[in-house]
Amino acid sequence: MSDREYKLLLSEVIATWFMAIMVVIGGFFGLFEYMEYKNTLRVDRALEFVSRYQSNDHVVSARKEISASIEKHLPEISQVLSNPALGVDELAHVYHDEIMTIVTEDAISAPLEQLFTFYEQVLLCHEMELCDETVLANFFDNDAGSYSRTFYPYICTLRK
Repeated sequence: MSDREYKLLLSEVIATWFMAIMVVIGGFFGLFEYMEYKNTLRVDRALEFVSRYQSNDHVVSARKEISASIEKHLPEISQVLSNPALGVDELAHVYHDEIMTIVTEDAISAPLEQLFTFYEQVLLCHEMELCDETVLANFFDNDAGSYSRTFYPYICTLRK
C-alpha cells in the first residue's frame, strides 16, 4: 500500500467517523429542540387556562358570585369553625349543614359547578401532561384549594 493510498484510506475512515459523530450530535440537537418545543406548548396551554380564568365571562361571574356569598356568610362560617363546644365529628356535621344552607340560600350551585368544572379541566390537562405543572400551580393552587376546602361538603354531596 502506497503512502497515497494509505492517506486516502485514512481520510475515508476519518470522514466516516466524523459523519457518524455529526449524525449523533444532530440527533441529540433535534431531540433537545423537540423537548423545548414540547415544553413551550405545555406552557402555552397552561397560559390559555390562565387567560380563560381571568377573562371568560362565565368563570369570572361564577367566581364573583361565590366570593360575594362567602364574604356575606363569613361571620356564620367563622362562628361554626371557632365553636369550642363542637367535637371533630360534630364540627364536620355542623359545617356541612352550614355550607349546604349557604349554597341553597344564595343559589350558588350553578356557579360552583361552573368553577369546579373549570378546575377539573385544569387537572385533566395536568394529568395528561399537556400543561406545564409550574404555571398551573402558580396560578390555580391557591384559589382552587380555597374553594375546594370551603365547599368540600357541597362536593361530597354532589359525589353522592
